[in-house]
Amino acid sequence: MSVQDLEKIDRLLDIIFTPDQESEQVKTESTYREETLDDTLKEAKNQLHKEQLEKNLERFRKDGRK
Repeated sequence: MSVQDLEKIDRLLDIIFTPDQESEQVKTESTYREETLDDTLKEAKNQLHKEQLEKNLERFRKDGRK
């Protein structure tokens, strides 16, 4: 095979395999975003529960003083 043929084959291989690598990278980024979103939701829920507990404690203290 000539050098030109080998270069053509190399370019074709790049074209064939590059989309798979890109799609794998997109999957990884998508998974990362989902994990980040899950973490954000957990933090928000925990903060909400914390605020509710603090309100309940304050109400309990006020009721105990009466």
